[in-house]
Parts: sequence; structure tokens; C-alpha cells
Amino acid sequence: MVARSPLVDARHGRFNEVYGPQINNEVHCTQTHNTTINYSYSQDNDSSESATLKERKELENWLSPLNFRQTQSEVRGVWREGTGGWVLNDERFKRWQNGDMKTLWCPGFPGAGKTVLASYIINHLEKNIKDNAAVVYIYCSYKDPKQTACNLVASLLKQLVQDFPITFPRIKEEF
Repeated sequence: MVARSPLVDARHGRFNEVYGPQINNEVHCTQTHNTTINYSYSQDNDSSESATLKERKELENWLSPLNFRQTQSEVRGVWREGTGGWVLNDERFKRWQNGDMKTLWCPGFPGAGKTVLASYIINHLEKNIKDNAAVVYIYCSYKDPKQTACNLVASLLKQLVQDFPITFPRIKEEF
């Protein structure tokens, strides 16, 4: 991890102070929804299997025009063997992965490799996470006008639909 300046620490501390309760509430809501999805799995399994690929694609496109799976694939292609592994042994990463920290802060100057490192971490999580947990992500770019707050959040839901077909019938009701 990159050493942080006192200014970055102060801003991050203020961010957590202002948004921490809201983030914790969102995490709680997400955990509650996860329980609901797990409970509903057996009830909705038959209906999710009958959903056609075409219907799912239409829903995914309706949810968000953003495709961070494609971005992940492209960024992952830039990664070079033997790089990034150090982050998995970093104590801050371990605490974050175990849930002891809510935020993994990785500041750096442009071109330092933050995006490729994030891609490495995403790949690691996708390979090692439990089957009943989701790995969803976004890659923010100030250059993309489609990256509105609504589209960014909807892209997370889109990834859940892609990874957990059981979510399709419930979201389809809103579509």
C-alpha cells in the first residue's frame, strides 16, 4: 500500500465521520437482502431456470449501460504475472477481507497501478470467495458521461443478476 499523507488521512477520517453511519446502514441492508435472497432461493429456483437468456439480457441492458465485467477483463489483460501479490499479504488487506475494516484505501498518483491492483484483488476474490457471496465492483472514470450515480449503483445490481440468476424474477417484476 502507498503511504498516506496527513491530509489524505484527515479527509478519509472526515469521510468516514460523515458517511460512515450511512455506509454501515447500507451494509446492514445488503446483509439483510442477502439473507432474503438465500431464503428465497429454494422457492424461486424453478422460475429462475425458466427465464430466457434474451429476457435476462434485456433486463441487464435496462438496468445499466455500463459493463464493468468487460472493463475487468480488459484491465486484467494488462496485469503481469508476479505483480500485485504483495497486497494479499498486507495486514490492511487482510483486515478488510475479514470484515474488520469497512474501507480499503489505496491512494496513488495517476499511472501508479491502482486500477490494475484493484483488478488483481477482484480476480483473487472471485476465485476465493464463498459461492453464496457476491463480488461486485465498479471502475470509476471521470471521462465517461454514462457513469452517473444511478448507472453506477444499477451496474452493481446488474452484476448480481448476472451472477445469481435467482435474482432475475424479483427484478423482472420492476422491469
